[in-house]
Amino acid sequence: MLKNQRGFTLVEIIVVLVILAVLAAFTLPTMLGFTGHAQESLCSTERTEIVKHYEVNGRIHQGLTIQEFIEDNYGDMDELCPAGGDYYAYSYFEDEQTAVAVVYCSEHTTSADGRLFILSRQIMDNIAEMTNDEIQNYLGITNFNFSNDTFRAKIFEENGGTWNELSESIKEKIGLSEDTDYYIQPYITYGDRDVVLFANSKNEAHGNWNTKLIFNHEEGVWYEKIDGDNFLISDMGNVDSQVTWEELKEQFKDETVWKAVN
Repeated sequence: MLKNQRGFTLVEIIVVLVILAVLAAFTLPTMLGFTGHAQESLCSTERTEIVKHYEVNGRIHQGLTIQEFIEDNYGDMDELCPAGGDYYAYSYFEDEQTAVAVVYCSEHTTSADGRLFILSRQIMDNIAEMTNDEIQNYLGITNFNFSNDTFRAKIFEENGGTWNELSESIKEKIGLSEDTDYYIQPYITYGDRDVVLFANSKNEAHGNWNTKLIFNHEEGVWYEKIDGDNFLISDMGNVDSQVTWEELKEQFKDETVWKAVN
């Protein structure tokens, strides 16, 4: 009886393997897509819940920062994203009982302003850990002139040799036509080397510092200067006429000068 049974031929085995490979080629990307979407959804939900719970706790614990809140209640911010992204969290108090916060993720923040802010912040965080010689090498310069333009040149390069375009919805709200080129770009503040995003029509690493639009990364909101004058953002880097980020946030509260546009 056994003499009449035969195994698979080599050709049949190859055919089966080819069929399995074809099936895998179709199903694996779909499965990975489902996984990626699930991770993105989970990350977004996590960040939303963190902000919601922080703002509730902020009414009780005045002065509490969202970084402190996350570390005390959720753990290390670098371990919260299911896809391994880094969290960047910012907060402030509108008044004694009103806490405001935003949490960005390096993997799942998709807005043009959020993506550029994260990239700029990551580069400046890298630089903060370097010696002057290491910074010089990292920026690809031959001197120690660590100006805004040298920092921006590195960010510009890492961003693909362009600045991100301002969204159509923001352009519409400030009265710009759809075909008007307007670009989001970073400015590095004096002393602490923090990142502030602003927008104008220039799309190159060398800066033009006049602007009517500044992004408040602590709120995730753009502010438009409406009193007729441009804001000279280089005042945030000038040791003599320096405007600090805290002072600028105070200016945003003056509705005769600044207007929130999203």
